[in-house]
Amino acid sequence: MTATIAILAICVGLGLACHFGACIAYGPCIQRYVESLGESPTFFGFIWSLHRDYLRARYLAKRWGHRLDFLSRFEVVEVVARALLICALLIWIVSGVAR
Repeated sequence: MTATIAILAICVGLGLACHFGACIAYGPCIQRYVESLGESPTFFGFIWSLHRDYLRARYLAKRWGHRLDFLSRFEVVEVVARALLICALLIWIVSGVAR
């Protein structure tokens, strides 16, 4: 049981580290891109502000025909973060740690 909890903690920790790392690394780039096209970025206090700006930046890049490397790198890191968190959730459900 303790090994399962350790693996669970590692998956959650790495998933959150990937997510926050992506937000810190690519957040300013996404906001600058949105601002450069005349849109105003979402208020920072809003919990999903970066994801909202990312979706807006992706839409604008597709509309203007821009190919932005930082958007694709942000997508990859977010997919890895979510995969780690889903693995942790599955380990938690299957192992019975919740009981």
